[in-house]
Amino acid sequence: MSHVLNRITASLGTAITGTILVAVYRIRLDSAALPTAVAHDAHRSVYQGLASAQTNGNPALTGPIRMAFADGMSAVLLTSAGIALLGAVAALVLLGRPRRT
Repeated sequence: MSHVLNRITASLGTAITGTILVAVYRIRLDSAALPTAVAHDAHRSVYQGLASAQTNGNPALTGPIRMAFADGMSAVLLTSAGIALLGAVAALVLLGRPRRT
């Protein structure tokens, strides 16, 4: 049972963090002033956006794409830290203090 629970929670955690990353990445891209072709490629994937910016002849266009990805990763890490903190608090409350013998 523990193995099944571990697999389910790992999959769920990956799905949640991936969703957060993509959502923040796309929101940040929408606010960036990118040419239409580069923005379209960047919405498909980070790598396509970076390649499109490089082939567009303006390497400075990679900055907003990299920042959008970094902002997405920051949101994922903050969310993960919050969940870990909630888990630690829940463990302390539910398990209580160790009994003295």
